[in-house]
Amino acid sequence: MKKTYLILIILFVIRSVSAQDATYLKQSSVEKGIIIFEATELYINLPEAEKPFAIRMALSNDINNDIIVIDYGHTREMWRKDAVENKLVRFDTLNINKLDLQRFMKKRSEKFMAHPWFFNIGLNYMFSEDVSEDGLLSVYINTRVGFFLLLNKWDLAASFTLGVNDANGVETTAVSIGLISKYYFPLKTMPLSPYVGGGISYNFRSMYSEYSETEDSYVDLPINLGVSWRLGPGSLDAGIQFGLKTDFMTVIGYTFCPWANRR
Repeated sequence: MKKTYLILIILFVIRSVSAQDATYLKQSSVEKGIIIFEATELYINLPEAEKPFAIRMALSNDINNDIIVIDYGHTREMWRKDAVENKLVRFDTLNINKLDLQRFMKKRSEKFMAHPWFFNIGLNYMFSEDVSEDGLLSVYINTRVGFFLLLNKWDLAASFTLGVNDANGVETTAVSIGLISKYYFPLKTMPLSPYVGGGISYNFRSMYSEYSETEDSYVDLPINLGVSWRLGPGSLDAGIQFGLKTDFMTVIGYTFCPWANRR
C-alpha cells in the first residue's frame, strides 16, 4: 500500500513539473482592460497559427474586449478579440529597440534641422585705380561652407577666395582662407534678412612680371554688411566686404541650404 502511495506521489510531481514546463504565458498584471503576459520560450518558439490557442489557455475568463499584451525580450505583441469571428487576432507588434532607434533618429534629425549645413558660392568685385591708368576691376571666386548656430539668424562658415588678374604685364594671384560668422535680421513682412558679420582671414598674394616676382602674406579682419533674399532652396546674398588691410569689395553669391526650414 505504501508503495502505491509513493508511486502516486511521484507521478503527481512529474505531472506538475511537466505542466509547469508546458506553460506558454505567465500573467504579469491587468490594467484598465489590458491583460499583460510574460512569454516563455515555449510561446516564443510556437508557430504563428498556434499562438492564439496558447493565449486562450492562459486566459481564465472570457476574453471580452480586453487587449492582450505579450512581452518577451525587446518585443511586445498586441492581441484583441475579433467580435465578428470570435477569435484572437494580433493587430500590432512593437520592437522596443527599434522604437528607441526611431526616437534617437528623430531627435538627431530635429537637431540637424535646427543647425543645417549650407554651401555658398559667389563673386567678389574690387576696383583699384592705382594699378593702371584706366584702373583695374579684380574679380574673385568666393566659397563658404558652414552651418547655422541659430536657425535663420546666426551662421559660422569656413571661407576660401581665389583671384587672378593681369594688368600692365603684372600677373597677380590672390588667395584668402578664413573663418566668417554672420548674424541675420529676418524681416517679418518680406523674405529679406539684412546681415552683419565678421571674421579672420589669412591672405597670400603673388605678383609676377617679366622683370620681378614678389610675394607677401598678411592676416586681416574682414567685416561683412549686406542683405539676404530667401529664394528657392537657399538665398541670394549681396553686400560689401572690407578689412583693415583690404579695400572695399562688392560681394554677390547664392547660399544653398536645402535642409533648413527657412522662414
